[in-house]
Amino acid sequence: MSRSFFVPCLPPLAAMGVAGAAWLGHGPACVLLILTGLALVAAQIAWQDLATFTISDVALLSLGALGLAARLSEAALLGMPAPDALGFAILDGLLCGAAFLLVREGFYRWRGYDGLGFGDVKLAFAGGILVGTEGFAWTVLAASLGGIVAALWLRGRMTGPPESKKLPYGALLAPCLWLVWLLSAGLPQIQAPALTGIG
Repeated sequence: MSRSFFVPCLPPLAAMGVAGAAWLGHGPACVLLILTGLALVAAQIAWQDLATFTISDVALLSLGALGLAARLSEAALLGMPAPDALGFAILDGLLCGAAFLLVREGFYRWRGYDGLGFGDVKLAFAGGILVGTEGFAWTVLAASLGGIVAALWLRGRMTGPPESKKLPYGALLAPCLWLVWLLSAGLPQIQAPALTGIG
């Protein structure tokens, strides 16, 4: 099976998420549509990063589009105007992407080789759009803890100079983005109609 077997379906999935947010507004149907698209995009990113240490731009664009759809859905639930929600989402993406870019450049100047790939920087931008700056901080914590566990497990199995001992950080970050969005925004939106009905 091709290492990029999900790529052809990513743009349609992103379009479905955006359409769902636009037409359904918010609620379980919209959230489940976005959640499914995010799961497949995260799986593609993890699959490709594990296999090639690269992340497809198509997957990143799809993640960003689904992130915008998710933020629009959340804004509809909160009564926030869509232009405001989109503006905050883009700002969050820029802040998260800039933070990863600073880490990438700082590490390179300190050690003389890349610690983060540029695909990780773009993933941070798309991830910031999806979960916001606070959610992205939790995502990075979870992915980093997973990376530490993986590094300890692989410690005796990896040989060569430090720059050759790579871990595919995007493969850890993408699933954590999905999980953080599910816990912080997805489940609350699914539960909101039921809670409203009880009230």
